[in-house]
Amino acid sequence: MGGGHRQAAAIEFVRHYRPTLVEYGHGDIADTAIEFLEDNPDIFAGAGDPVCCHGWATPEHVAVRDGEVACLVDFEHAIAAPGEFDYWRTVIPTFGPELGERAERFREGYESVRPLPDGFEDRRPGYVLLNLIYFFESLYVQDQHDPEATEQKAEQLRDRVIREVALW
Repeated sequence: MGGGHRQAAAIEFVRHYRPTLVEYGHGDIADTAIEFLEDNPDIFAGAGDPVCCHGWATPEHVAVRDGEVACLVDFEHAIAAPGEFDYWRTVIPTFGPELGERAERFREGYESVRPLPDGFEDRRPGYVLLNLIYFFESLYVQDQHDPEATEQKAEQLRDRVIREVALW
């Protein structure tokens, strides 16, 4: 099964965030992401059917009661996407680029609820790219840093986007 409709959705995802990136001088990064996605029409082939993805299932969005997960909160980022999107959207910011033992335990827990399709690791670059675009937008919209720190983080994101595209 090809990934054409997923590719189109991914391009639309980037286009959605592009105006904010343009506003802050990073429109070229959105364009780089779109070009990468256009050049790789099957990057999401085999990703599985869309599901409701929380979009930001990180520890600060998990409510715990009596030591057990009670619910996920903050669904403002929810989208319909392959389950892999939610998996990578959680793993990347939670565990960083070098996935270790804790990430492997998370994967086991994730797959105890919803198995990941074959080849999901091969699609990681596409999801990393989409999440980096989102992180760019979030960096400016959330405005949690002073201007110098924001620019440093933006440069790190720029470098990571360029590196991810080059690695593919």
